[in-house]
Amino acid sequence: MVFHFWGSLRYNSAPMKRIILFSLLCICGSCLLVACARPDFVPVEIQSNPTAVLPTLAPEAGVPPVVELQQNSGEPSADAVIVEPTVATVVLERPTPVVYGFVPTPDPPHYAIEESMLIHTVQSGDALGTIAQKYNVSLTELLEENELDDSDFVQIGQSIRVPLTADLITPPTKMIPDSELVYGPSVRDFDILTFLTRYYPESTLLTYSETVEGREISGAEIVELIAVRYSINPRLLLAMIEYRTGWLTRNNPAGVNLNYPMRYVLNGYEGLHNQLRRAADQLNQGYYGRADRGVTSLLIADETRLTFDSTINNGTAAVLTWLGSHTDATYDSWLQDTSSVGFAATYQELFGNPFGFTYEPIVADNVVQPELTLPWDEGIAWYYTAGPHGGWAPGSAWAALDFAPDKDARGCYLHEGWAIASASGRIAYSDFGGVLLDLDGDGDMGTGWVLGYWHIDTFERIQAGSTVAPGQRLGHPSCEGGFSNGTHLHIARRYNGQWISANGELPFVMDGWVPRSTGREYDGFLVKGAEVKEACVCAEELNEIFR
Repeated sequence: MVFHFWGSLRYNSAPMKRIILFSLLCICGSCLLVACARPDFVPVEIQSNPTAVLPTLAPEAGVPPVVELQQNSGEPSADAVIVEPTVATVVLERPTPVVYGFVPTPDPPHYAIEESMLIHTVQSGDALGTIAQKYNVSLTELLEENELDDSDFVQIGQSIRVPLTADLITPPTKMIPDSELVYGPSVRDFDILTFLTRYYPESTLLTYSETVEGREISGAEIVELIAVRYSINPRLLLAMIEYRTGWLTRNNPAGVNLNYPMRYVLNGYEGLHNQLRRAADQLNQGYYGRADRGVTSLLIADETRLTFDSTINNGTAAVLTWLGSHTDATYDSWLQDTSSVGFAATYQELFGNPFGFTYEPIVADNVVQPELTLPWDEGIAWYYTAGPHGGWAPGSAWAALDFAPDKDARGCYLHEGWAIASASGRIAYSDFGGVLLDLDGDGDMGTGWVLGYWHIDTFERIQAGSTVAPGQRLGHPSCEGGFSNGTHLHIARRYNGQWISANGELPFVMDGWVPRSTGREYDGFLVKGAEVKEACVCAEELNEIFR
């Protein structure tokens, strides 16, 4: 269960929560609304795993022959950030970089822009800040478009105009295939540590270490942890780090802010782990925002808005969004970053042409979800505490549901009950509060259906590599793994590394219970025939589910 924003009201009834919230609004007035409007006010749920063992792939594998491609034109602006090419400290056979340019992909998606505005109807719990984050627009844009002051209240049922297009349009250049964004089939046999030690033995990532959730882990393990949790391709993460810091090809290069190496100068985001999780969430925001939530534009940090060119793919939208998200990003620096001598050149220097790793389609039209059970033992009840929300952090698809195992206990504790396997399979990962159950049984977390169980305590947690049958015990619910202020189970689905929305075309059905979203993250219902259960940060009859 997620205890975001409503955490202190966990066990109050719905009417009582409304009374308490109304009282707080009366006392705090506009101060509360301003707090809610802050982008960093919206809580996120985080989970972890630095020690998963990934397969190994020589970087030259899967890279096509060199081809000549049309380059983008234009000189970089004076204030653009230019990353100079770097040379590895050891000479090995490496893929030959190709000239980056317009790379066609089969049957690219097309997104027609018919209107410049989307009308959002305010629901219970909405604030201008949360609406802005949902649609990847700035608070300033919302205020100006709706002629509101930042102290104005919004009311349930109120129509808010959300600008989704801009005069500027992103270039039509495709930067990466979708399969190079997700932790999917193309990651098979790629191992971060093996890659770094083989090609870049002087890499800063091999000497860097940081304490994450009570454990000291290396830079390479941090990259792996972020890749597994956010389901982001580790090659892409490594290229991003090199572009911003030079930490792959050089040892402790000068000019890098060690507190904010990815250039997110924000309180609470110090260190590589926090910086990289921010970057990964921006990637997911661009990918799933466009694919699932109807977002048609991106917002650069200087508040320049650009409409996505209709011919680019979602993986490219993700990279474009990330490149514009760091604290000091401007339109001019973004143009430099997205040019042929920007991020694309760094990626190709490390790994070759990204389209050599293309795997399509990620999710075929004929894919169906295997039969799944609810993730706890028969004969007992758990509580449905959060409807569809981010598989990991708010940028990802709303792939997750939350359940609490206890009616009376509050806060964080090790629950004596068990989370169980909802289907047969093999444990692809077990660490840092997470268990990934691979349903196709090959033990690869990047292929086929994978169920992620998060906040599973270390005590008696099942080991990676174990083969399980439906109903087999996986571990005990707790608060371990990411942020949580109350014991619960966060469960989410991926297919070939792509987060699958809980209430989308492939609904997350367990024991016949079908999720229904209200359109607001964490809210929703589970429906089974005539039975309806409402997600509530409480333990009452309205969200109690017997199995």
